[in-house]
Amino acid sequence: MFEKIFLLFNYMLDLLFVVFINLFVKYLGFSQGKPLLLFFVC
Repeated sequence: MFEKIFLLFNYMLDLLFVVFINLFVKYLGFSQGKPLLLFFVC
């Protein structure tokens, strides 16, 4: 049970991180930020 909660929390944290990076890149408008974003997703 605890492991499932931990995995879910980990997944949500990753998702939040990706969304944050996406917004950050869009906000700055850097074209060089796209490869960095792909690196984070993979």
